[in-house]
Order: sequence, then structure tokens, then C-alpha cells
Amino acid sequence: MISPSPSQTQRDSTDSNTINEIDEGLRRLDDRRLVQQRFVPTEQKAEMLQKLALGAKVERALRWRMEGQDYVPRLPCAKSG
Repeated sequence: MISPSPSQTQRDSTDSNTINEIDEGLRRLDDRRLVQQRFVPTEQKAEMLQKLALGAKVERALRWRMEGQDYVPRLPCAKSG
């Protein structure tokens, strides 16, 4: 059997250390205290957030498309409360 070269052994050791560091980082992300604090929206709230995000994307796309033209952006309407 052929013994591995020193550079191969060192590379394997470095790869193993890298994998261990990534594994440790992932374990820290799974902290139970942080999971309890995590925001979990209700179904209505999630739907509203999705609609807001879609609206923002459409506005950005329109702004991007109209920049080179004679487009004048509208100011947002103030809602009376």
C-alpha cells in the first residue's frame, strides 16, 4: 500500500478543519434561544408582506425602465388616517 504524501495529508487535514468550522457555525445558527425569538408571521401577515414585496419589485422595474424616457416619478399619496 502506498502511503499518502505529506502535502496530501496536510490538505486532508485542512479540508477536515474547514468542514469542522462550517459545522460549528451551523450549530450556532441552530441556537434554541434564537429559534424562540424568530419572527413567524401569520398567514395573513405573510400574504400582506408578499403583496408589498411584489409591489416594490414592480415599482423598481418601472422606475428602471422609465429612467431613459421622459418619465416623471409620482410622489406617494399621503393617506389620511
